[in-house]
Amino acid sequence: MGLSIYSSRRLSPICLKEGREALTSLPRMRREMVKELTARWICLHALLSESYDHWYDKLKKKVHTQKGRAFSKKYPSINAFCQDKGREESFSSSLTQEEKEGLLSQEPWASEIYLESLEWQIRFLLEKIELWEGKKRELGKKIEEYLKEDAEAQLLQSIPGVGSVSAATLLSEIKEIERFPNEGKLAAYCGLVPRLRESGKMKARREKIKYYNRKLKGTFFNITFTAIRSSPFFPVKVDSLIIASSPLLHQFFF
Repeated sequence: MGLSIYSSRRLSPICLKEGREALTSLPRMRREMVKELTARWICLHALLSESYDHWYDKLKKKVHTQKGRAFSKKYPSINAFCQDKGREESFSSSLTQEEKEGLLSQEPWASEIYLESLEWQIRFLLEKIELWEGKKRELGKKIEEYLKEDAEAQLLQSIPGVGSVSAATLLSEIKEIERFPNEGKLAAYCGLVPRLRESGKMKARREKIKYYNRKLKGTFFNITFTAIRSSPFFPVKVDSLIIASSPLLHQFFF
């Protein structure tokens, strides 16, 4: 048997298909994980920029790689790198010779007590980020397993730009598509169409719809960007539309 729930007073009750119940919670759980990871990365960047000072601008992009995280865990501060002098190539191989020489020429921290606390926080955050990244990958695999048994999910993933996470979000948030009378109602629920206002002689105005599913709108936004960047078909059409509307937007997209 399916699971019946109400999502809104304006919409009919939803009867989820058997096996779809898990998709109502897994994508939301993944979004919470992404929020948590983003918050942890912001804290980590702040701490590393304090421990490495202006040199962190050159190392920032490398922290998101596996080698970069291993380097930051081994050398959470300039003091740790200078004391070891970057001898272990397995950790410092991601640095150029110029970066190594620049780091070794820096003056070490004077406050040992504060530095110890700072290094502990950096290592703690790195371990927590690795844990959450692993859990996010596990959750992604579980979502893919559920989608393999769903014919509609497989059909959605055949569309350029739609991956497993996007397909799961669409299915979990739209629920049963039959509850929408037409495609216009569905587009309005997803926040993809503006509202047209006319009154007597007043010219039509296009206003943003206030009540829509923000998760769906964000998902369609990501799908569009992915399709534009990855599919050979979409850039040609989108390119002409963007040039016609604004040359500045063309520079942003391409």
